Amino acid sequence: MKRVAGIVLAGALALCVAAGMIAKKSALPKIVRKDGQISVQLPPPLASVIREKYPTLRVPAQKELTGPWGEHDESGSLPFITWGDYNDDGLVDVVLLLIGKASWKIVVCEQHKDNSYGAVELMTGPIGEKNADTGIEYPKDRKLLTLKKGEGRIYVEYDENGKEIERKVTYPADAIVLKMYESGEAYYHWDGHQYVLDEESNE
Repeated sequence: MKRVAGIVLAGALALCVAAGMIAKKSALPKIVRKDGQISVQLPPPLASVIREKYPTLRVPAQKELTGPWGEHDESGSLPFITWGDYNDDGLVDVVLLLIGKASWKIVVCEQHKDNSYGAVELMTGPIGEKNADTGIEYPKDRKLLTLKKGEGRIYVEYDENGKEIERKVTYPADAIVLKMYESGEAYYHWDGHQYVLDEESNE
């Protein structure tokens, strides 16, 4: 009997591990492409947080994929969502650019060990205004990406004689990249307490 119980227990543990693996896998967002349509499926706990915290905002739909947003890679990412481990806790966080009738927000949805999510707002603005330099309506002048931990980026600066100097910048965790159409990039990285902003201009 003890041996049988041990086998049952081992089987139960195996099921728990498998369930844990499935739960971890299902915690990732999914970009669905079917019959020419594109949609984003969020993990249920994340979708619930968005509905509760931002009832007037939503994830952009295919009809918003116009202008610079229409230039996305047909087989790759979408401009308004990216994910990675941004606070270096081993869990997958999701960054969303949410839109509404009056405003838009960029939000980091940090996953917790119990599969719930917290929300950290990085940026917000009104709907309808246009970038004075490009004439593109906000927020379609920006795109979300992820710079993986350790990959680094090249930062160009100039010495007192005007000589160009390149140096590699790396971050201790995945970093959030916000690409601005024809104007530059912004990097949000975790310093152990909060998200710190580094900006680069194309000008």
